[in-house]
Amino acid sequence: MHITLRPIESDDRSFLIDLYAATRAAELAMVPWSDEQKRSFVESQFNAQDTHYRLANPAASFDVVLCDGLRAGRLLVSRGDTDVRVIDIALAPEFQGQGIGGSLLRSVMSDAAATGCSVSLHVERFNAAANWYRSLGFFETSVDAVYLAMRWSPPL
Repeated sequence: MHITLRPIESDDRSFLIDLYAATRAAELAMVPWSDEQKRSFVESQFNAQDTHYRLANPAASFDVVLCDGLRAGRLLVSRGDTDVRVIDIALAPEFQGQGIGGSLLRSVMSDAAATGCSVSLHVERFNAAANWYRSLGFFETSVDAVYLAMRWSPPL
C-alpha cells in the first residue's frame, strides 16, 4: 500500500464533506432528521470547521491522504518552532484499521523529532482514538469538558 499526501484542491470538497459526515455518523444517527437535513447540517458544520482551521492556522498544511492513488482521508498539520500540531487526522471508514493512520502519525512524529519538536493534538474525551494515541506515546496535558489535549515528546 503506497501512502502519499497532496494539498487539498477545490475538487476534493465533496470527498471532504463525505469524510466529515463519516466522522459524525454515530451522532447523526441519533437525530430524527431526513437525509437532506443531515447533509445540510454536515455541510454547514464542515464549512465552519474548515474556515476556522484555515483562519487559525494560515501556514498549516492541508493535505488529502492518498492510498494507492485513491483519496483515503485528510491530514492537517501546523508546524511551529517547538511544536508540530496535528489539527486533524481522519480516514474514510474503508481505509481504517489498515495501519494508515499510524503510518501518517509516525511520519509526523519522526519529522518533528528531527527538528527537536514535540507533537500535540486534541481528541474528544470519550473517543477511542485517545487510547491509540497513548499507545503511540502521547500523554494528556489537559482536559476540559469536551477534549483531551495530548502531547508526544521525542526521546532525549
